[in-house]
Amino acid sequence: LLGGAFGKLPFQEAFGELSLRGRNLELRNGELRLANGTISLAGQIPLQLSPLQLGPPSAALGLNLTVDGVDLSDLGGFLPAQSTIGGRIDGRLAVAGTLADPQVAGTVALANGRFSAPFERQPITDGRATVTLSGRSVSIDRLHANVGGGSVDGSGHLTISPAATGATLAYHADLTAKGARLDVPALGQGTIDAKLALQAAAHRAALLSGNATLSNAALSLSGLYAIATGGGGAAGGLAYAVPLGLDLDLHAVAGRNVRVQGSGIDIGAAGSMAVSGSLADPQLAAMFEATNGTISYFDRVFRIDRATLSFDPASGPVPFINAVASTRVTSVSPSVSVTLTATGPATNMNVHFKSDGPYNQQQIVALLLDFPTLTGQTLTPEQGASEQANIPGGTLPGLKGAPPVPTMPAGVLPPGSVEQTPGGGLNVSSEALSILNAQFGRSLLAPLSGALGLQNISFSFEQGGAVALDLRKTLSDRLAFTYDESFAMPYRQAVGVDYFPAENTLLNFQYFQQASTSLQNQLTSNTTNPHVGPGVPIVGTSGWALSVRRLFP
Repeated sequence: LLGGAFGKLPFQEAFGELSLRGRNLELRNGELRLANGTISLAGQIPLQLSPLQLGPPSAALGLNLTVDGVDLSDLGGFLPAQSTIGGRIDGRLAVAGTLADPQVAGTVALANGRFSAPFERQPITDGRATVTLSGRSVSIDRLHANVGGGSVDGSGHLTISPAATGATLAYHADLTAKGARLDVPALGQGTIDAKLALQAAAHRAALLSGNATLSNAALSLSGLYAIATGGGGAAGGLAYAVPLGLDLDLHAVAGRNVRVQGSGIDIGAAGSMAVSGSLADPQLAAMFEATNGTISYFDRVFRIDRATLSFDPASGPVPFINAVASTRVTSVSPSVSVTLTATGPATNMNVHFKSDGPYNQQQIVALLLDFPTLTGQTLTPEQGASEQANIPGGTLPGLKGAPPVPTMPAGVLPPGSVEQTPGGGLNVSSEALSILNAQFGRSLLAPLSGALGLQNISFSFEQGGAVALDLRKTLSDRLAFTYDESFAMPYRQAVGVDYFPAENTLLNFQYFQQASTSLQNQLTSNTTNPHVGPGVPIVGTSGWALSVRRLFP
């Protein structure tokens, strides 16, 4: 055969002589010529004609395999996209015994091995190893590779034990890393020193154990969360790729210059973690303490005064945060120091603000959002209710027949709308927040929207400190442009068009993207998002939606 491929293995030429002698199929001078090197095979295997198959199991077999100068780059088709592999393979193997109990003897050597892949961007170079096969055992000696300015060395041994129910494997391998720098996009990058062991006995799952120290590292908070949940990023991909069960007993220490980073967060960390469970279901127990750093909240940078982040398998995959951070607001005179205290699970933190000035919680939020005019107002539900902004470009199209929004008498708040919490914070009800949102829009944002040529601009303050932005712009008497953005977990942006073919009918097309921009948002993906309208998908990281609304009399 001239040119072709066996599966994903391309070859330039394949030839040999096949003959049937008695019940044995003989191969002579078999050779497969690859782009680099050749593979030669000769010998005989027993064959049954009825049915056509190898056998019987007790029949003898004998094969000789020679690998001469084969380059691993020919196996690139079996790897993920954008992966590269290389290295020279030489070896000789002899197979004897029977089909039921084959015996393999010989050696195979790797020289100048190279590997890189999207899931580990630091190239592995100068790989070398010797594999020795002797009957039912396999040993790996002098394993070495250079990784990111450091080295990895190891050795191992495997024993095959035949049994009536099938062969069993027992193996043990040791791996030592010294100053090896890894770059795993899903988890981060850093320099690792480690001693690891992989072992398995008959009828027992394999166990990966050992200790590691990480230094000069930048870790992804979302990557740590993916490990804790056991289904995302590199951990999930590796679990899918490994066909055998693998238990974990790993311990890691954060050494010098280790940082946890993400969009809006950059914190120096010291501490340790333990990973148990299995590769398919890892359990993460960790305690990290912040040494310094910053965090972005309400689009303002806070300096970390003190903070801890912990994972507890008994409490589920969501980490527990206890943090105190501070910032200074200079948009008012005199400037104000604001302290943020956040405690609780990362997906439902209790956030409290205090300042060194005479401001309450709502006024501090306004300061952080750079709306100092709000801090000087007495917020009453009806203030500005009858005022209409002079909006250029006409009024915003709307559905006819929608019920009016109910209003409350001036100066009246719903009973229990603002309560003191045991920790000294404020618990603001959704009714009180609705009044705040309405007052905020009427007194400040309505004039602002007119100045900008917008027909509607609004901020929504929600429980837990969440903020959402809503913009509307008239394009014609039946068409309007829309833009929405939520500054809470999960962060979301959406642009769309509203079309009113009739007074009681609305067609809305919307494209959205959902990503992470703050500490809380680093911890979730593909999660339910409450900041959406009717007919809009509430899961996923991006997509589009087309909805139709009609009001009936």
